[in-house]
Amino acid sequence: MYHDQGRLAMLGPVIRTLGLALVAFAILWAVSPHLQAGRSSDGVPTAVSGGAVSGTVSSDPIPTAPVTTMPTEPAVTRVAEGTADQRDSARWEARNEELVADAGWPADLRPSGDLSFSVQPATASPTDRTWVAFTIEVTNRSDRKLWGLFVYQELAGPAACGDSVLEPGESTTCTVEDYVYEGEQTADVWATAWDILDEMSADRILQPYTVGPYRVGG
Repeated sequence: MYHDQGRLAMLGPVIRTLGLALVAFAILWAVSPHLQAGRSSDGVPTAVSGGAVSGTVSSDPIPTAPVTTMPTEPAVTRVAEGTADQRDSARWEARNEELVADAGWPADLRPSGDLSFSVQPATASPTDRTWVAFTIEVTNRSDRKLWGLFVYQELAGPAACGDSVLEPGESTTCTVEDYVYEGEQTADVWATAWDILDEMSADRILQPYTVGPYRVGG
């Protein structure tokens, strides 16, 4: 009897091991359909939702959202402000500014004879140490249209002209102010303009005038 009990004691662990193996096998057998359903034909696991298989995963590339191309606005051509004469004149006036950067008659320019002008103090009898306005009338004596008229009086500066574009034979009036002193003085005035071939006309005038003595109270 003691021998039988000893055998039973020795078989106990074996029986328990076999029992656990049977239980594990039963569990695997129960869940194996779900595992098989959770794989695609190529063995790739599918997505699972809430612990259950939701379907198969396709091996096709992931589709991308279509790209929407926004319509572009048509290009707008903007026309510069002002007339063609004004735009051309502005271009040549910029070149004039380069010429007078040193505020003096350009030494390399020679009178063209295209521009004639007269200079007169606006005050009939200017007096010492006063501001005097000068009236300068410029005429286009050439047979070409001239743009970008620029008139400059030494010591006084650039003159303001009524028009910077002159047709052949046309004139314009310019004005500038200068601070004068008693004695015989000379208004040194010069002008430049440009024709359509980008050739410059330049002329100069030296106009004497007299400044009277200083008067108390103006």
